[in-house]
Amino acid sequence: MLRSIKHAAEFLDSSEDHVFALIRKGELPAVNIGVGNQRRRLKVSDEALKRFIEQRTTGAEAPAKPKRRSMPKPQREWV
Repeated sequence: MLRSIKHAAEFLDSSEDHVFALIRKGELPAVNIGVGNQRRRLKVSDEALKRFIEQRTTGAEAPAKPKRRSMPKPQREWV
C-alpha cells in the first residue's frame, strides 16, 4: 500500500517536513505518481517504512558505509 507524505509522517510520528528531508537524503524511498506537468506527488510504501524503521531500530544491522581513506600527511622539510 502506498501512503501519502502526511500519512507516512503520522506513521513515523514525525512531521511532513522531516519525511521530505528523509526522501531528499535518500534514506526513505518514495514513488512519484505525478502525471505530465503536475508537480511531484510522492507516496511512500509500507514496505519502505518498515525497512526504514528496521534500519533505525537500536541493535539492527545498518548497511555498512564505505570507510574514508585518509591521505598520508606530506613530510615537511625545514630549511
